[in-house]
Amino acid sequence: MLTADRLFGWQAALFPTGRSGMIKINTGAWRDDGNGPMQVVPGPVGRERVHFQAPAAAKLDGEMNAFLDWFNTDASNDPVLKAGIAHLWFVTIHPFDDGNGRIARAITDMSLARSEDSSQRFYSMSAQIRQEREEYYEILEATQKGTLDITRWLAWFLDCLGSAIEGAHTTLAAVLAKAHFWERIAGTAINERQRMILNRLLDGFEGNLTTSKYAKLAKSSNDTALRDILFLVENGILARNAEGGRSTSYDLVRNHSQKTDKDYYTSDKQLHLDRVAVTGAAPFGSTSRNHHHHHDHLYRRHRRHCRCYHDHHHRYNRLRTPAPWHDSVSSGWAQPA
Repeated sequence: MLTADRLFGWQAALFPTGRSGMIKINTGAWRDDGNGPMQVVPGPVGRERVHFQAPAAAKLDGEMNAFLDWFNTDASNDPVLKAGIAHLWFVTIHPFDDGNGRIARAITDMSLARSEDSSQRFYSMSAQIRQEREEYYEILEATQKGTLDITRWLAWFLDCLGSAIEGAHTTLAAVLAKAHFWERIAGTAINERQRMILNRLLDGFEGNLTTSKYAKLAKSSNDTALRDILFLVENGILARNAEGGRSTSYDLVRNHSQKTDKDYYTSDKQLHLDRVAVTGAAPFGSTSRNHHHHHDHLYRRHRRHCRCYHDHHHRYNRLRTPAPWHDSVSSGWAQPA
């Protein structure tokens, strides 16, 4: 349950010294407007501009009681849309001297967690909002200065959620691909130089890998770099690109079906003469079925989040704002600056 005491604890934890920078602020309590009305002033230092004035401190108890009662009991809205409404409502009340945005994002994540049937989430709405900060302030200002219609805000919120999910999908796919790669070559004895270079390639190495680049990254001689590379080629871990001579470069073999130098290695006399003797090892290593099953399970669960997002996006325009939101805005406390 979300309570005032819980919010006080969150905000106090953000400012353990009781200061925001050099300025002393109230912590663990609603703001008191001792230094004047609360004005929302986004923007870089020296280029700030007031775009919204929050309700007076004297109204905070009533406004926050209404918000918390709605948050904890209302079940009339889709839970994902409720997360978007909760964020907008809380940040519009702006009940603290500082930390309102961070706490609003925490409330959003809390609400989204409630909406799912899993204790695990693979995306962060909070991080995505920070990433889209400029657009966030633009739509927030337009909504807070506009009418009671919050459809544009919810549309932006769902788009932001979609970006968070898709970003997490990309990250998760990369993590699983990396895990599968290391499982595939687990039976091949590689040295620390090779492991470091392979990790660089897996993380998105820019340009082509050549012997000279390998030597520079591994801080080794060109001869050592070539021996390392040819070992990886022989074991189906690297593939030689079509260009030959000094421009010869190499790419990762990410799956079994990708054609590699191993397929035509003995037909290339020069490469055969250059290669070094290596100890026999299982070229692809052993693969754990349990690990693959676990990774695939995580992947399928994550894709389920993506489908849920699209379902919510189609439903948002049928939303009606909750009565407490109407009552608060129409009472006149949400005033443009």
